[in-house]
Amino acid sequence: MSYFSAIDPIRYEGSGSDNPLAFRWYDKDRVVLGKRMEDHLRLAVCYWHSFCWTGSDPFGGDTFERPWFQGGSPLEQAQRKAEAAFEFFSLLGAPYYCFHDRDVAPEGDSPRKSDSNFRHMVELLGRHTMRAVGIVGATGALLAQGLSPYDAGSVAAHLHGRAGTLSAGGASTTAHGVLDAWPDAVREAARLGA
Repeated sequence: MSYFSAIDPIRYEGSGSDNPLAFRWYDKDRVVLGKRMEDHLRLAVCYWHSFCWTGSDPFGGDTFERPWFQGGSPLEQAQRKAEAAFEFFSLLGAPYYCFHDRDVAPEGDSPRKSDSNFRHMVELLGRHTMRAVGIVGATGALLAQGLSPYDAGSVAAHLHGRAGTLSAGGASTTAHGVLDAWPDAVREAARLGA
């Protein structure tokens, strides 16, 4: 389901634009002090403010309509919220987002269930991230874990290939099939001590 289907990707249109959904000053490709503006300003979306907060205030109830909170279990709502978030990130061209554990996953009726919900949502967020940034994102995540650029690229390429093999089972596969098999490839590598 698309929550923002009526909105085109947000683009730079300059200070004279009357489009309320346009960047007026942020031009990611403009060079400032020898670097692209996108390299100076790391745009990020705050998950809680953008997708969790209902707009409630001390004098009334909720003021924001959040269709992802309509019906279903708390975990189903969290999954829909993630779909909306990644659709929104894509429209903005925002490569980063920030969140707290309860922002993305509902609290369970026990610590074990809360942990299970969080782990489920982290895997789902990982899939959305891979769809957005692919193997480059995996390499970046591995670099952030302290791997050298060579090792990070090698491991990401191996996991990508292994996910394709697991997905295909000896036949051809799709990008979605690779993404769906990615967690299995990571678990397999962890078991083997790779």
